[in-house]
Amino acid sequence: QYLAEKHPTDLLPSGPARWDVLQWLYWQAANVGPVFGNKLSYTRYMDDVDPELKAHPLERFGKEGRRLVAVLGARLEGRDYICGDQLTIADIALYPWVRGWKWSKINITDQPHVEAWVKRVRARPAVERGLGWGVPKDEIDQWSAERKAAYAKSGARIANNAQLRTEV
Repeated sequence: QYLAEKHPTDLLPSGPARWDVLQWLYWQAANVGPVFGNKLSYTRYMDDVDPELKAHPLERFGKEGRRLVAVLGARLEGRDYICGDQLTIADIALYPWVRGWKWSKINITDQPHVEAWVKRVRARPAVERGLGWGVPKDEIDQWSAERKAAYAKSGARIANNAQLRTEV
């Protein structure tokens, strides 16, 4: 929201449409991000946690994730994007979470409007360019322990770079 306000584009429209976009942006921040993020954490990154301890969170976040996908599916019915026929910051905020449904194991395949939206956003040239950066987790899983350690070390250098953390 800050960047969209600082550098105005059609990604955050003015007038009444603006409030619709912000509503969905906040919905993502308050619901989809936390639920999908927690489900993803329990599903992919907590292998050392007792499965019995993970059972309840996996069920809870899975059910809530499915409910949120249904809300999104209802919203997308008759629309190309969340707030109409144009991509907005609401789509940009939601896309990474929903796109990763296979990792979080929050199924979207019974929501045709959501599946179509994911494909539509993915087909955009800027998204294609953005997805060219980084390494998919599935690929990292196939690496040797030494390569994983080197990759983690390079990421730590970026995270600890004071200049990168403070530039706006």
